[in-house]
Amino acid sequence: KAIVPYETVIKRAVERGEIKLDVQVRLAVDILISPFVYHRIATNNPARSRDIKDVIRFFLRACSPK
Repeated sequence: KAIVPYETVIKRAVERGEIKLDVQVRLAVDILISPFVYHRIATNNPARSRDIKDVIRFFLRACSPK
């Protein structure tokens, strides 16, 4: 159930034209969350704000409709 808010955010971004229409919502959520889960498991430290921004920027570039 924790994934649902993430799905909502992705769907809204699609509706606003911020990411591609054909993006697979569950896959997009996994791609966004996985780096932080991995980082936490591998280092036992939370992600830094800069890391979060970098992952989001990368994701938006990869899924941009333009």
